[in-house]
Amino acid sequence: DSLSAHEMQAKQAAHSSGVTARISQRTNLDDSQSISSYFVVATRALNRKPEAIDLLKEVMEHSVFTEHDRIKEILQQRQAGWQSNLAGSGHSYAMQTASRGMSRQAQLEYVRSGLPALNALKDFLNHASSDDAQWDKLATSLMDLHQRLISLPKHAVIICEAEQTERLSNLIVESWKDSQAPKIAEQ
Repeated sequence: DSLSAHEMQAKQAAHSSGVTARISQRTNLDDSQSISSYFVVATRALNRKPEAIDLLKEVMEHSVFTEHDRIKEILQQRQAGWQSNLAGSGHSYAMQTASRGMSRQAQLEYVRSGLPALNALKDFLNHASSDDAQWDKLATSLMDLHQRLISLPKHAVIICEAEQTERLSNLIVESWKDSQAPKIAEQ
């Protein structure tokens, strides 16, 4: 039922610019320690490629985290990219470190994308290189997180020509009508 990571990438490339997943966070204007967070899954596609709508659902409902080699490859690429950018981004890292106490958002950014995150990634990869159980533990954590994410309420934002809004909105509703997310989240 589920596709491999490479098969899923090929399918995404055939119908869209790919599917991205990220966290969007905003600091409350009245309280720098209060933030709102959204998990965003997005794609870009031409309106004549409505298959991209189903791709979002497929990614959300059928992502698997059993391909340890692929996860390792992605983490190693992330580490290499981070380290190569470090020399050219020293000032940015210094600013991030200095501002980490300014707000909860700044602290989270520092922990997630600053030097502590790079060090944590390096430590994990070092430990996991000699202990395969670390990959099982990471995969289990990712599966648990996936279960939590798919159980959350969903909202759609459509950016398109005005005359396409209703059609695309209906396609989204139709696509998610038979969603397996509630059943998957209960597993």
